[in-house]
Amino acid sequence: MSKYQVARFYQNLEQPLTEHELTRITKALRKSYVIAAYEQHELVGWICALSDYMTIVYIQDILITPAYRSKRIAWTLMRHLMDYFAHVPPYRCDFKR
Repeated sequence: MSKYQVARFYQNLEQPLTEHELTRITKALRKSYVIAAYEQHELVGWICALSDYMTIVYIQDILITPAYRSKRIAWTLMRHLMDYFAHVPPYRCDFKR
């Protein structure tokens, strides 16, 4: 995923980035597990996760551009992520008051 694609993606989210923000996000994406969705070479969504690949998977973002919401893209990205990390045991946390 190029810096240009990330910048355009955030513009489509109506959240334009400064050059500094764009650099930070691009670096962070390189250190994360990312599954991206494209429509004719245009980035339209992604799911970004962090993991130790053994005990935990933390979903940082699920972002879909407004024009592509309600098309099950987020569901599909989540399904792919769950399949990829299927070897990580599920953890359930109950909060009781």
